[in-house]
Formats: sequence, structure tokens, C-alpha cells
Amino acid sequence: MNTEHFERSYVEYALELARKNGMNQSEFAKAIWPLKSDASAVTTIIALKGKNSRGKPQNLRISDAIRMAEILGREFPSLCFEVWEKSKLTAKAAEYMEAEAIFQTQYESPQGQKADRAQDIESTRN
Repeated sequence: MNTEHFERSYVEYALELARKNGMNQSEFAKAIWPLKSDASAVTTIIALKGKNSRGKPQNLRISDAIRMAEILGREFPSLCFEVWEKSKLTAKAAEYMEAEAIFQTQYESPQGQKADRAQDIESTRN
């Protein structure tokens, strides 16, 4: 996993945990950056999630990541580990889905043929 992907995953996971704690994106952003205006805090978290006005994602600073963990009542290293593990599981699931799609394309017959085969098998049992 590259650093950019980890940063995006960290922010998304932190937002997910914030929602579970009853905070929306705006409230979470204001808590992370209390000295910024409300609009600026929200703009910052949106830029961290995806792309800023120049089309590039904003880098996540360690101080901001630590503050996110503190707001969520988590230890920073533990939160990083959770994000890392979740990203690995997501990547494995994507690999599995891709392999399954290839398998179905190469080895599975159309649904109608499956039904015909099921009827043939059932008729031989009687």
C-alpha cells in the first residue's frame, strides 16, 4: 500500500468512527481544527478524503492524524494498525472478487444451462 492510499484510508476510517460516535463530517472537522473557520475545516477534511481544488489530494499531517485519534478516544498507533489491517482485508477481498469473476467467465455456463443441468440431474435420481 502506498502512503497516499494509507492517508485516504486513515481519513475515511476516522470519519467512519466519528459517525459511529454521533459526529458528522462537519463536526469532526471543526473538532480537529478548532482554530480554522468552519468552512475551512470542512474544506480541509474534504481535500484529505479526495482531491483539493488543484485536483490533488492533500497530504495528511501526523499532527492532524494524532488529533483525529485523540478526538475518537483512540491511541494513534492502534488506529494506524486498524487502518492497515482493514486495507489489507479490502485488498484481499478485491483480489478474490476479481478471481471469482475470471473463474465465472471462463468456467461457468449461462444460467439457463445451469437450470437444464439441474433438471437432468434431478430426473436421473427418480
